[in-house]
Amino acid sequence: LRRLRSTLPRMMEPMTNKQASPQELYANFNKSVEDTAKEIEDFKKAYTGEKTKGAFQRGTESRKANPQGIKPWRASDDPGWTTPPANTDQASNGK
Repeated sequence: LRRLRSTLPRMMEPMTNKQASPQELYANFNKSVEDTAKEIEDFKKAYTGEKTKGAFQRGTESRKANPQGIKPWRASDDPGWTTPPANTDQASNGK
């Protein structure tokens, strides 16, 4: 999901760089469009996959079981949400 934010800028990158010829520009742009289409298709497969469906199903069941206990999440409440946590197992083992 994070990579989708930069999809259009990455797709348009060949247009922002000087190319040796119009043919090279076309080839590079065409490749970036194909790469972008593959990334979007991969995201769609992941989003509609069994793992994601299972996560949504668990969320639905949790809301049914405890409808008042789930606090709405806002990105502003957790500004570091895009940064993966450090591996605490290795840190505690001194590795």
